[in-house]
Amino acid sequence: MNIASTNANPRHAPSWYAASANDRRLRPILQGEMEADVCIIGAGFTGISAALELAERGFSVIMLEGERIGFGASGRNGGQIVNGYSRDLETIARRYGPEKAAKLAAMSLEGGNIIRERVAKYAIDCDLVDGGFFAAFTDKQVHEMAHHRAQWQARGHAGL
Repeated sequence: MNIASTNANPRHAPSWYAASANDRRLRPILQGEMEADVCIIGAGFTGISAALELAERGFSVIMLEGERIGFGASGRNGGQIVNGYSRDLETIARRYGPEKAAKLAAMSLEGGNIIRERVAKYAIDCDLVDGGFFAAFTDKQVHEMAHHRAQWQARGHAGL
């Protein structure tokens, strides 16, 4: 997999990722012609994941990034592996059916497992720590958290 920049002076937005990234290499600017089976535009989580999946399957991949790896939203998030969606599983089940809610729950858990497996497989130098933290400040929030936990437990995720 080749990663090239389209910018002679790539930068990073100020973020925890930019301040703590272990790999600060500048990627060479794209020059001349390159040939590959697939060209991925953007080196955020989605682009890197797609490129890695393709490369592992034997495809030659070129990745182009206008700034630095993780420049956009991928480098500006909190860096947690959090399972879930913008709507709770009960709402998804009511709207789309229980089978789809169960599949989405499984897919969310699978995403975290893929990250953990890649960190181990590629010996990625990062600060991966299992676990998380959710806070509630009112009785209503405590009740909502308990309900959220019960929804995930009903779908096989007892880790909350």
